[in-house]
Amino acid sequence: MMTFRYTLERTDDPVRVGAALINLVRSNPGDPVARLDLARLMLRLLAYQQAAEQFEMAVQLAQTPLEPADWQSYMIARAASGQTDAALASLTKTQQQIEQFNTEQREADPDAQPQALPVDAQLIQLALLQAQDQTDQAQVLFEKLSERLAEDRHNRLLLAAVFGYALDEVAAAVDDETLDTPLRQRLEIGRAQPLAQR
Repeated sequence: MMTFRYTLERTDDPVRVGAALINLVRSNPGDPVARLDLARLMLRLLAYQQAAEQFEMAVQLAQTPLEPADWQSYMIARAASGQTDAALASLTKTQQQIEQFNTEQREADPDAQPQALPVDAQLIQLALLQAQDQTDQAQVLFEKLSERLAEDRHNRLLLAAVFGYALDEVAAAVDDETLDTPLRQRLEIGRAQPLAQR
């Protein structure tokens, strides 16, 4: 552990950090923290399969759920490594658990604020639904995301452009000279080739 901390203090070179983390995992294969650190690094290096494996091992070893940011990273790693069905199933299951929790909370306290998957996780879920041609479910999720972003016009428009929804509204925004030019350019790029067509 001291060698790893020493390496981190002396370099930000991902190869050296990775080598130190691999040695740390080899010396203590049951350490979920080291595996999480290695998973995060693998994801940063776009080694999605290896990242997914390390996240999975960390969960098994710790026998506790991942923190939300690590869970989202795990879903990204699974989706990017070709485990799209597993990633979508995990996202859907978590969404169902949240909905069940909300139902129970409303029964106990009608004024309770409903919980939801983080927006980033819902974006991953939307991309996976579109990739699997589950258009009805994707449309429903897009509408939920649009509601969540109702107060944030820029991000709502970007969401619509990237995923190929509300294209009339996006087209009007591209022509709206009151919006800043970089946003209008991003909208035009997204409108020209939505994610579902890539």
